[in-house]
Amino acid sequence: MGRRHSPQDFAEENSVATRQPLHVPRLQLSISTLVDKNAAVAEVGYSAVSRTGGVLFYVETGSSKREAGDRFSPEIGEQLAVARALQKLARQILRDANQAVKETCPGDH
Repeated sequence: MGRRHSPQDFAEENSVATRQPLHVPRLQLSISTLVDKNAAVAEVGYSAVSRTGGVLFYVETGSSKREAGDRFSPEIGEQLAVARALQKLARQILRDANQAVKETCPGDH
């Protein structure tokens, strides 16, 4: 069994000892779902660390509901809820990114 490494060990071995830059994940996406026989709800979280050290964090939700006469399919309900949450998330991130471009480069858009 190999030795377990702490994050500090990893950073020292990969950044200081070998002089290679340490890769730090800049983006993280999390998806949580709750599904029952009539509805599904999804929550999608997105966080990003900018190169200047700032942190962006977004959370959006999506849902689906089974109508009378619909066949029960938890997978389809979950997919719809996640897709709707991702769609909202994408719109929000795109809106904010476009605003940042306008603020950063006022004459270039």
